[in-house]
Amino acid sequence: MGEQMLSPEYYYLGTQLPIDRFLMFYYGHPGFHIHNMLVMLSVQIFITTMVYLGTLKGQLTLCKYTSSGAFIGVAGCYNRSPVFQWINRCIICIFLVFLIAYLPLFLQGMIISTHSHF
Repeated sequence: MGEQMLSPEYYYLGTQLPIDRFLMFYYGHPGFHIHNMLVMLSVQIFITTMVYLGTLKGQLTLCKYTSSGAFIGVAGCYNRSPVFQWINRCIICIFLVFLIAYLPLFLQGMIISTHSHF
């Protein structure tokens, strides 16, 4: 598929097709493989990062704060709440990326279904 994507025919098809035909061509040929490769890579990186953060959970001492935000912990403690907030944002971003990634495929299906009624 990589060799085919370098060919001039793919460039011509990508620049000359209307959007509905282009989406059908892209998700039927190179886009399927590119999308799968990026999804697998991002999931592996995310899981590896979560494993590393999970191993640190039992090893680090937590900082303690009062309700007003004053520090009452011991020296050498770690504030992990920004890390957990980052994890929550990452999970939300994963859902958004999947939504954006499948939106063209969904729109292609909508275009095809509306054309089939005529």
